[in-house]
Amino acid sequence: MTEHRINRAEAQDLYRAPLAELGAAASEVRYRKHAEKIVTYSIQRTVNYTNICNAYCSFCSFYRAPGQPEGYLLSDEQIMAKIEDGIAQGATGIFIQGGDHPDLRIEYYEALLRKVKRAIPD
Repeated sequence: MTEHRINRAEAQDLYRAPLAELGAAASEVRYRKHAEKIVTYSIQRTVNYTNICNAYCSFCSFYRAPGQPEGYLLSDEQIMAKIEDGIAQGATGIFIQGGDHPDLRIEYYEALLRKVKRAIPD
């Protein structure tokens, strides 16, 4: 089966398509490529532990510069509660992400990951 690459106009059409139509078209392509009707999904929980970031990149509009009042750093308890909530809702993966917080050193991340590993069985 040959792979079809789309051009810019086709990509823009897909971007503007109603979500239900886009989903139906995607299913049609999937069934054409893989006739079996078995589909699996991975449920992920993203925990944004901080939005404070001093990188000032153009990657996201989520970050807040250090000192801005909208900036936050979740406590370990808040992070663990979000992880536990994700697991309770069927998450099979946990994604911990946040800004480049200027006050957090490697020891913070090591301690956090140890705490998560102790709390979540293999």
